[in-house]
Amino acid sequence: FTSSVAEFDQSLFKQSDIKTFTSFYNLTEATVYVNGANGPKDSFMTTEGTMDVEYITAVSGGIPTWWIGQNQTTNSDPYNIDFSEMCDEVLSIPGGVPPNVVSISWGMATMEYIGKREIQDSDNRAFRKLGLRGISVFVASGDSGVGSREYSQCNKFMPNWPASSPYVTSVGATYANNMGSEEISACFSGGGFSDNFPAPSYQSKH
Repeated sequence: FTSSVAEFDQSLFKQSDIKTFTSFYNLTEATVYVNGANGPKDSFMTTEGTMDVEYITAVSGGIPTWWIGQNQTTNSDPYNIDFSEMCDEVLSIPGGVPPNVVSISWGMATMEYIGKREIQDSDNRAFRKLGLRGISVFVASGDSGVGSREYSQCNKFMPNWPASSPYVTSVGATYANNMGSEEISACFSGGGFSDNFPAPSYQSKH
């Protein structure tokens, strides 16, 4: 069994940071394999990638984890973040055995895809292929409320993409004020309903 994190925008992690984290919290250090880009080495994008690896290995008990780094591309996807390419990288893991779980902390407001429905359709087909291979995909619901980055003045619930894809599991955030506090849901998690894709039948009332 292996897990994986999907990373974009020249994200970078350092094994030394993972070692420090696991040592500090007395956790089992996981082996991290790399498929795709990790860097460049002077990248300022170390926070998100490092945190993604630290926490997926922490909750999984130190099982081997793949870093799926998108190679830098220039295309019509918003901010050049290509989720369908990422899915291809998952399926092209060396050795032919893809991870059982893919965790994606990245996403954008659906308004970034206005006039680009074909990109979401392509992403959906790619996520569906992962599902057919028995791979579970978990996506952060977003960290700017139900109106994306306009949550303070929105008049419509706007979900993030790809959290609103019918072929992934969207996951909100929790937090605790300190080690002795109860863990509660975070009010800034994303939400809303997709304008492009209907709710799956298993989410409908019967």
